[in-house]
Amino acid sequence: MRYILQVLLAGILSFFTVTDSFATHIYGGDLTYAWISGNTYSIKLTLYGDCAGDAYPGLRVSSPQIRTFRNNSPAGVLMLTLDTTTIKEVTPVCKAEANNTTCKGGTVPGIVRYEYSTTYTLNTTSNRWRFVFEGTMGNGQQAGRSTSVTNLSASGIMYLEAILNNTTGNNTSPEFTSVPTPFFCVNQNQEYNQGAIDNDNDSLYFSLTAAISNGIPMSYRTGYSATKPLSVVSNTFKFDNQTGQMTFMPDIGQSSVVVNKIEEYRNGVLIGSTMREMSFIVFSDCNNTPPSLQINKDSVYGAGIDGTTLYSCMGTRAVSFIVEPVDKNGDNITLAASNLPLNASFNVTNNSTKKPRAIFYWDTQALQLGTYTMYVNMKDDGCPLSSNQTQAIALNIVEPFKVSTEVLFPTRCYNRQYTAINVNAGIAKKKIVVTKGGHPWSEYADSSTNTVIRDSFTVGEYEITVSSAYLPCSTTIKMNVVDSGAYPIPAFIRDKNLCVNDPVEDIDNISLDNLPINRYTLDGTLVDSKTGYNTNAPGTYSWIIKQQVGACESVADTFKVIVHALPRVKNLTKGGTVCLGDTIELKATGADYYEWLPKYRVKKKNDTSYYARVMEPDLYTVIGKTLDGCVNTDSFRISSTEDCCTFSYPSAFTPNGDGLNDGFKPVLYGNQGEYLFAVYNRWGQQVFITSNPRQYWDGTFNSQKCDVGVYYYKFRATCLTGHTEIKSGEVMLIR
Repeated sequence: MRYILQVLLAGILSFFTVTDSFATHIYGGDLTYAWISGNTYSIKLTLYGDCAGDAYPGLRVSSPQIRTFRNNSPAGVLMLTLDTTTIKEVTPVCKAEANNTTCKGGTVPGIVRYEYSTTYTLNTTSNRWRFVFEGTMGNGQQAGRSTSVTNLSASGIMYLEAILNNTTGNNTSPEFTSVPTPFFCVNQNQEYNQGAIDNDNDSLYFSLTAAISNGIPMSYRTGYSATKPLSVVSNTFKFDNQTGQMTFMPDIGQSSVVVNKIEEYRNGVLIGSTMREMSFIVFSDCNNTPPSLQINKDSVYGAGIDGTTLYSCMGTRAVSFIVEPVDKNGDNITLAASNLPLNASFNVTNNSTKKPRAIFYWDTQALQLGTYTMYVNMKDDGCPLSSNQTQAIALNIVEPFKVSTEVLFPTRCYNRQYTAINVNAGIAKKKIVVTKGGHPWSEYADSSTNTVIRDSFTVGEYEITVSSAYLPCSTTIKMNVVDSGAYPIPAFIRDKNLCVNDPVEDIDNISLDNLPINRYTLDGTLVDSKTGYNTNAPGTYSWIIKQQVGACESVADTFKVIVHALPRVKNLTKGGTVCLGDTIELKATGADYYEWLPKYRVKKKNDTSYYARVMEPDLYTVIGKTLDGCVNTDSFRISSTEDCCTFSYPSAFTPNGDGLNDGFKPVLYGNQGEYLFAVYNRWGQQVFITSNPRQYWDGTFNSQKCDVGVYYYKFRATCLTGHTEIKSGEVMLIR
């Protein structure tokens, strides 16, 4: 055993050296405050002295200084006084070596706790009162860190700070219930917790923060940081911000500064904070494995368990479990609990034996929601240095899972319903199971605080059950998916075009895809009438149309019945008596296009021009149509025909180009059938001949002007009435 003590002592001394600037006599410390009355507070600085430190004796005569600030403005300097009644050796040493610590002149490293305090009255309110310990001890020394610190680039001077917000009321900072034990072993699982409790029942948030010296954050060596302050076996360092629990397995001997910060929140507002700094001393050749806490899972009643975190549903009558710590070295273990919830008990049997056993019982029936943190301390009697582990156990009173559904996109009688399943309350680790008709439909696992599952579901009835392996209560709701929403395809309908005086038709079955139609007025009123319009006059009738598809109506479309005016058709051809065989041009106005009757009489000259040759009296009718398909008519009558076939023969003509009497032909009144007209000169030579009654002789022959003089003609024509005209004569050509 003496060999082991020498090895441990050699390890300790290798970490601590003496310099002129710093007093190497402090393992760590914490700064807290407590409300007394009014604006008066007690300020307390707790330091953990190294009995082997060169400046250690000075702790008894020190008056540490605390500087106060209102935000960043200096407010005063406080001189703290040592409370000698609180001086206590807290060395984690076995009984056999209790009198062999350096505190008693022996060789085992010793630690003594010193508490310094004073009272201070704030002169006003502020949301950021600061109480700062900058290492000044008041006896010409400073609380310097060891020059053998392994995780900082330089050692520096200890710095602690506490913050108070007294704008919303009084506050007392959290109290540290666990005594820091800064001795740890390589390759051993370690549990460290400050055991912070708050008598004001404020919410606490734990964090690791940078070591500070002279108000400036320290630089860390490569591989270290404020949140990773130790060299550990890969993936073994864990820190819980909710409980302050630190778990780690060191991989090398080291002396690392670890700074804890605790923030207090009241109704979501930061009302205070405090700090604890400790030097963690890790030995590379320990002979003691620390005890570990184990909760007998089979013993848990009224809660679910996940490691050292328990969850109980609000309204549960009670929660209980059994703690059975284990020590691999077979050492005796002493169990103690702190910060027990109200109405909770922690009854230990066989304490300070190899197999102590504790039963935790808690009447939770009337408790409010929230997290209740208790601390279990396990101290073995290993020699020469014992292990002292503090484990936080979080007891959560939670609401049962709240489950609701939200239709994100309805079926529209066309597709599945897209639904959000919302899960709140309960705990993060959960399983959501959906069944339809008693058969599995889908299953989801999630670890979100507020879970939203989005999925598609066919029409039918479902059950949604949310549960967790770590929570004894589950929640089940029913979900009924029905066809709903607007069918995405509008009714395929063409507007109806009618004309004035057209028959009124039913418009119930106007959809081209044969689905029922719902017809609404433009203001949204359902129309019961099968018609709802008339054709007495031009006009437009409009409705909103939705087709019915199962339980769904389609998206809306518009439907119109347009009643068009009839065209004002007017015949422009004069009727009455005409010459037998006359050709008349048929004209009308008032429409876009026309048709003439009787068809057997009418000929088409082009797309817009019509004519007829009159051989007998008849009725002619024009049918005028618009582009909208509306029709109207007009007519005229040829009442009679007369024989207009008479002839006359000019005696002279003057083909001089003056536009008067420039040609010669027989003058015909009426209509003829056969026609032949020829002209001869005085030598009997034919100079002109035609069978076209419209063509005349212009006084030329072979494109040469004929001489002035007498010319002879012969003419033969047959009238439509049957008369044949035969005539010969002479005509004078005058120029």
